[in-house]
Amino acid sequence: MADNEINLLINAILNDKQFKAGVQSITKSSDTLGKKTTSIFRNIQDSWLKFSAAVGGTILLFRSLLKAAIEQENADNKLAASLKNVGKYSEEAMNSIKDFAKEVQNSTTVSDEQVQNLVSLALRFGLTTEEAKKAAIGAIGLSKAFGIDLDTALKGVAQSTNGNFTLLTRYIPQLRTATTDAEKMAIVQTAMANGFKLAQAETETFEGKLKQLKNTTDDAKESFGSALIPALIPLIQLFAKIASAV
Repeated sequence: MADNEINLLINAILNDKQFKAGVQSITKSSDTLGKKTTSIFRNIQDSWLKFSAAVGGTILLFRSLLKAAIEQENADNKLAASLKNVGKYSEEAMNSIKDFAKEVQNSTTVSDEQVQNLVSLALRFGLTTEEAKKAAIGAIGLSKAFGIDLDTALKGVAQSTNGNFTLLTRYIPQLRTATTDAEKMAIVQTAMANGFKLAQAETETFEGKLKQLKNTTDDAKESFGSALIPALIPLIQLFAKIASAV
């Protein structure tokens, strides 16, 4: 077939109405398919983003729960060790101090873990269990009254119990002019009592109520986190075996 005849045939096919209609139909179908494909991929992307956000949120929640439980466990272990060191450990003693810590938390903005840690520190300074509880309350009072960190305040209270007022003299001006230990102890006791009233009054402020809410929320996290830990231990042990085998 000559080139001219071939060209005429091609032109006839291209100009045929049915051919044109078929091409247009195919083009429309392709556009529709492309739009559907794009929509599918968008849906997949949106679903993946939602799934990732959900997983990320769950991980953050679990981490928060476990952190709270671990902090409480550490406070309990520290308290148990302090009681054992002074030969006073028993379940009754542990529960008594933990109940005391809860009571202090409920009446101030100081968490029960912080109170337990103060009692633990006081026991290590040689105070009896009851003296340690009083020292913890005194330390909270001095901390609020003079802006001292809790551990330093507790150390000062413990030392004053043994007649050493050197540390607290840095923070309580009245001690610098007192001449007898009895005078100094009376000044310290008054400062502790007045300071603890400040700690209690703080719970009536907006900031104080937020701190108390945080403490209550942390207690709930501890409960949930403590329930999770036994279930996670076998998984941790399994991962440890796998890691050691690699």
